Amino acid sequence: FSADHRARLWTTTPRPVHSRVARLADPLYSVVLDGSSIAVGGESGVVHLLDPVSGRELGQLPGHSGRIFAIADLRPGQLITGDTAGTVRRWDTRAHRVVAVSSALSKLRSATSASPEVTGIGVAPNKKQLAAVSANGMVLLRDDLSVVKQVRAEGLRAVSYAPDGQSLVTASSDGTLQRWTASGVPLGPATKASQDALWAVAFSPDGTTLAAGDDGETVSLWAVTKKGVVLRHRLPQHSLGAVGLAFLSNDSLGVSTKVGTVRLWDVSSGSALGAEVTLPTKKTIWHLAADRSSLVTAGKDGVVHRIDALDINAACRLARGSFDESQRRRYLGDQRVTACGP
Repeated sequence: FSADHRARLWTTTPRPVHSRVARLADPLYSVVLDGSSIAVGGESGVVHLLDPVSGRELGQLPGHSGRIFAIADLRPGQLITGDTAGTVRRWDTRAHRVVAVSSALSKLRSATSASPEVTGIGVAPNKKQLAAVSANGMVLLRDDLSVVKQVRAEGLRAVSYAPDGQSLVTASSDGTLQRWTASGVPLGPATKASQDALWAVAFSPDGTTLAAGDDGETVSLWAVTKKGVVLRHRLPQHSLGAVGLAFLSNDSLGVSTKVGTVRLWDVSSGSALGAEVTLPTKKTIWHLAADRSSLVTAGKDGVVHRIDALDINAACRLARGSFDESQRRRYLGDQRVTACGP
């Protein structure tokens, strides 16, 4: 009900709408939102900083020797990135300079002597420690990139810290999930999550759900308990290769694929929220970044998209002050929300 005494009926099913933010000549492999900008990592070894609204390039951070497959936000104005040579860098994005470098991961060698490429970076909630993984193992680093511990383990592809900071989880090419203490000690045996290789892993904001995406067509959702993880749902009929995961909230999960599609899922029911979004060029979207109302993608075609994933339930909860002006116009027009239903 609104000030003009009219009742309006709204759909409660999100209808994702995508818009292109920027197109770069550099094929993109990683993306993160750092508050004031969108940071994307390219095949050229350059980090591009983009204005989140206009898409204008704010600056570049050159220096990596190969593609940047892993990127993470450390603190406002600070990024962590990793490249094909196994090098991890910490950046001051305001001064556009590198402030620390670690080659510890490049020195790890597993029995298969696989590529040292940094395939995932996770930052602890306290921002004082981070984990970088490759096909040869994991390195735990302090925020100045000094080494805490090196762990040899084969086929690691992704890593995520639990929101309480007490543990982290790695995902591997053999389809297993392994829980670790924050100091790098395994917490029990690995869990077989898929017959296919895993590409991505992510915790929900409250830490009660773990999502894992595989090289086939499946995303699995796991309940996190003190004793381990218990399967809740397998999300069905997903496009090939669920390689990017991002929680918008405890209730909704975004998934990107190798064929350039993005879909939103309801975490509690394991059901799809609206139709799958197919981006125009159908190129692989290796990583997703999310805030409370949208997903940002960066693809191998060099295009950055923003997908508005805010439904009317979220609109009602956020409208009292968290909307930006474009969201307010789209969802509310000239109306003012005075109350929200259950």
